[in-house]
Amino acid sequence: MINAQSPYIRLISSSDQTVGIEDTVDFEVYFSEAIALSGVPPYLELSNGAQAQYVSGAASQQWLFRYTVAENDISSEQLSVSDMVLGDDTQLLSFLGNGSASTTVSERLQALSTYDVRVDTVRPEGVISFDTDSLSAGEVANVTITFAEPVLDPSLALLVDNGSISSLVTEETSALGTVWKGVFTPSQGVELSDYSLQLDNRLVRDYAGNTGVSITQSAPVMIDTLGPVAQISSSITATGERVYTFDFGELVSDLDVNDIVVSNGVKVSDSFETVVAGQVYRVTVTPPNNDIQSANGEVIVGLRRGSTRDAVGNINSSQSITESWDVVAPRIVGVNAISGAY
Repeated sequence: MINAQSPYIRLISSSDQTVGIEDTVDFEVYFSEAIALSGVPPYLELSNGAQAQYVSGAASQQWLFRYTVAENDISSEQLSVSDMVLGDDTQLLSFLGNGSASTTVSERLQALSTYDVRVDTVRPEGVISFDTDSLSAGEVANVTITFAEPVLDPSLALLVDNGSISSLVTEETSALGTVWKGVFTPSQGVELSDYSLQLDNRLVRDYAGNTGVSITQSAPVMIDTLGPVAQISSSITATGERVYTFDFGELVSDLDVNDIVVSNGVKVSDSFETVVAGQVYRVTVTPPNNDIQSANGEVIVGLRRGSTRDAVGNINSSQSITESWDVVAPRIVGVNAISGAY
């Protein structure tokens, strides 16, 4: 039997897969018979403009070509082989003497190639948003992280301080993995005018295995979970009484004299006054029994928890100041000497 037909490409195959940047795709080219290679190896031109380079197979029917996905390659939902490109001095010759091999990749051949290869060269980058622009004690905020494509759970990529965030869940009303939601709870005792959540996209991975390259952050929100804190100071009058001043440094709801507590002293209720409206208050405290000479020990003056609120509704914590009634420095009142020889 005489076989005078020139050799040709019978089939091109690959594995069904989704690949990302730096991944590889192997294409196996099957000729109708064993082919010898002379000159520079050919390459496969792909539908996204990239190339699969020759790896091995010369002198056989099955040749291997490999495509390595590069950063700037075009993404493709269905990658295919468009052509086999030969160099100027390249020859693919039949071992059976049937001449040069045909390298035409026809539409019929593309139809026979049933592999499904998806190329994704888009790096993930999330956009973070809060559903509020301010938070006070007892409040929480819903956080939404949106991507242009599905990604794996990005929880570990969130940089969270001055608070905590719940486990993220993907929103089912959109493509799974593109929108993630959680609840942010601010820490107590925090006062920040421009707090932002950050997302390290380098730790975010899409379904093709690509990772991001930058850090994104949310628009700033104000956090105030710090209740009013008074700076308590005192002075001593000429008669030995103590005058205590409570300066909150911010506007608070009116303080009442009954919210001031005194231990080992007597609060003079009638002396209570507002020095600066909604901010600075003053009260006088006398020693027990109003006896300056016999006063001893420590006097404690403070505020009850919840005595007042700041502009966003945070309540104060209990606080106090402790001082000694005895403020007279020790002095020598006499010197006695015993006579004798020493």
